[in-house]
Amino acid sequence: MLNAEDMLASTKYPMWAYMIKHVMIATQLWGIVIGFDEHPASSSSPNSPSPSRTDANNASSSPHQSTSSQLKWDGKDAQAHALIALSVKCHIVSHI
Repeated sequence: MLNAEDMLASTKYPMWAYMIKHVMIATQLWGIVIGFDEHPASSSSPNSPSPSRTDANNASSSPHQSTSSQLKWDGKDAQAHALIALSVKCHIVSHI
């Protein structure tokens, strides 16, 4: 992924954003990050509100409420979050 000198620090945002965007593109997670790939539960009913991350996590903990496409989306969302968390300096993690 990113080496230590490319991790996000308080003065390196433009380069970090460029690098992490391309990490997400290479790992096929960019659609999740920008909202192009919506959670399947949010597209099942046009009048239903989009689920929050908490709602998605709660749904994935109950197999009776989740479909395989929802679980797949939740997994990709978690991967994207992990890549972001692992690409920032420790003092920035609390801001994610």
